[in-house]
Amino acid sequence: MNKAFTLIELLISLAIIAIILVFSFYQYSQLKISQAESLMVQLQQLVIYAQLQSIKENTPITVCPIDVHGKCIDNWTQPVIVFTDPEKIHLIKRRSTILKKWEQQIHLSGQLKFSAFSSSRYITLVPLGLAGQQNGTFIYCDNSTVTPLHYGLSISKTGRTRLLWQDDNYFEEANRC
Repeated sequence: MNKAFTLIELLISLAIIAIILVFSFYQYSQLKISQAESLMVQLQQLVIYAQLQSIKENTPITVCPIDVHGKCIDNWTQPVIVFTDPEKIHLIKRRSTILKKWEQQIHLSGQLKFSAFSSSRYITLVPLGLAGQQNGTFIYCDNSTVTPLHYGLSISKTGRTRLLWQDDNYFEEANRC
């Protein structure tokens, strides 16, 4: 009795493996899209939370990642802190209160960036819930997938937030990632 595989058995095995790989790749792509969309929605909720706290506490609230000294930095892959900033110096001091710490974005493979009109690295919401003197935009880019993922969150001076999805013209007008 011959113990080798026949050509038909080998082809059927390869076809089954190919089908499994196609389905798993599709599921992985959908997972990446879902994670990126979730990141942007959570970020929007964080900004709205800061906006509501600025109105409630009647004090400026700053949202930013911080270094070990409590100073706002530009690395949005670090944990993001929401804190009261009565002196508007973008630094956690004795008079500051940390309201929330957000670490959800760390596990993603893409890059989260923030750009504002005044080149600031932070968002400060004043007691009326306004975003101070700046417009700003968060951009999430993940080029590790076959189809690059691009998502954004725009914040106007009035504090209004708007999610920018993959198919918006915003990403095609200029090379943002």
